[in-house]
Amino acid sequence: MLGVAQHLLDFFEIAVLLGSCFIVNYVTADAKTNWAEGFAMVAFYFMIAVCAWFYTGQQEIKYLLSCETIADALAAVVNGTSAEGGHHG
Repeated sequence: MLGVAQHLLDFFEIAVLLGSCFIVNYVTADAKTNWAEGFAMVAFYFMIAVCAWFYTGQQEIKYLLSCETIADALAAVVNGTSAEGGHHG
């Protein structure tokens, strides 16, 4: 639907995506792998899993996803209220 925020990426998701791309590019650049490179990839993906388990997310993203439309979010910011109708002050 036009004007409705479907999904927003936060900094953690972007960092994980870029980190994964870099490590896969590093490991596969020479077209040969060994156990150390494989272990590095598994360890990195394990770290991603642990961090994702405990990561609470950005508050801004949660706020924007709680609004019905982008216009509602902008109106709430202009009026100084939250998406649920409360006052920020």
